[in-house]
Amino acid sequence: MAAPARAAKSKHVYDPELALLAVAIQRESVDLVREELLRQADWMGLSGMRVLLRARGRLMADDVRAGLGVDSDVLEEYRRALEAFDPGGATDIAKLVDEVRRYHDLAPGAPLTRIPVAARAGDGPEFLEEEGIGADVAAALRGTPLMEEPVAYAERRFGTTGPFLRRRRWNLDFYLGSFDDLVPMYRALGYRRFYRLRAPYVSYGKQAFVLSPEPGLRPRLVYCAFHGQDLFLHARAQWGVLTELAKGQGPLVRTLTCPSCVWVPPALRSLRKVLATSPYRADNVVYGYAYLFEKEWAASRLGVYENESWRLSYFRTGDQATVVVAAKHTNFGEIMAGALDEFVKRGATRVFYGGPAAALDKEYAADKLLVPTEFESYEGHQLRIDNALPRPRRAPKCGPFAGLPSPLFATREWLEGARRRKVSAFDVEMARVAEASARWAAGPRPATVAIGAVLGGIQALHPDEDRALYTLEYESQLGKEPAKRQFVESVTKALAP
Repeated sequence: MAAPARAAKSKHVYDPELALLAVAIQRESVDLVREELLRQADWMGLSGMRVLLRARGRLMADDVRAGLGVDSDVLEEYRRALEAFDPGGATDIAKLVDEVRRYHDLAPGAPLTRIPVAARAGDGPEFLEEEGIGADVAAALRGTPLMEEPVAYAERRFGTTGPFLRRRRWNLDFYLGSFDDLVPMYRALGYRRFYRLRAPYVSYGKQAFVLSPEPGLRPRLVYCAFHGQDLFLHARAQWGVLTELAKGQGPLVRTLTCPSCVWVPPALRSLRKVLATSPYRADNVVYGYAYLFEKEWAASRLGVYENESWRLSYFRTGDQATVVVAAKHTNFGEIMAGALDEFVKRGATRVFYGGPAAALDKEYAADKLLVPTEFESYEGHQLRIDNALPRPRRAPKCGPFAGLPSPLFATREWLEGARRRKVSAFDVEMARVAEASARWAAGPRPATVAIGAVLGGIQALHPDEDRALYTLEYESQLGKEPAKRQFVESVTKALAP
């Protein structure tokens, strides 16, 4: 029996352009939320929800879509639909819906929430303005995309605002830092009504605000408060790809920079908060494949401390304390290096990092752990590290690993150049960690770094692989458990007394 569609009634009065945006976002969100519910059910091991969503998910989507309005909460509508199909599954339904809310930063209620913005004394900071997505991103996108269907990938990843913006003459601003920095400038322009926008993939890894039109001013969408510099590059790359569909239509885009402003990414602020709750000081820090370490070292667990973004599991390893770090969000480039930096500042002297990378050559795609020592940063810096990870037996030798902030930057021309330079693989986080290791080695308590790579392919770069932003060909990682085990064994060996 289908869940009944509910009549959509708006509790708020919006400018017509904002109402159109809200309705468009709701419609575009319906299938994305269904897919995300199924994905999270898989990850959470909620077998009943998985079976129900696979069998009835599309029917639920039709019912949700039929009752949408400007103030609809799509996720809450799915909760009602799930409860109608499975009245006894309230506990699992609540777990599933709450996890999707946390992961995508979705507050209950309407997608648009008006925020009070008071007038401030002074002019506020000065900004540098650049038309379009920025020369740094535009240059990286030149060339033939390696990715299959890059527009479809960008459409899904940029979020549900994409189709609407391509058809409307709005203004679209990109800014790395806090929205508070921008308020004086927008008020000086004449804007008075400000809204926070939350929707799947719109507010993930960043914040979105909408400025209601005023006489002589177009409505404006602002993407800001990015979780990291690399995600800031990636989001602008997504829009750069989408502009191909606009054909001269769409918003007026600009990229803003504030030389005097300081921005601490939310993930780092959150990490500092959870670190403050732990009574332990870690001598060693491990990131990557936390579920394997937690199972392997369960008997020596000291304690677990977590919040909405991080899980820190402390273990006794010999006469030292080791923390295994698990991120509850996909991390974006330099954020992981910055997170590990927090532990080094607090006294950790050994850093272990394990993760996936995309192999440029099939000979490296075997199910073996690689221990790279050479890296290329996205900015072009070459660096070599003394990789302290014990090398597994018969581990293949490899060339440099390249850092790439976005899979959209992987053009065929870039790939050809990387192969000429004998690059073995690329990802976004390892090169950033390798760069940070130079600071750690020169610190008052020098820290060593150990990096292990589990390689996958790059042929199946498909827009449906939504779970891991930089794990290119994510499915190829599912069969790599032996290589992941090698990483666990190498770290355990290195920490043995």
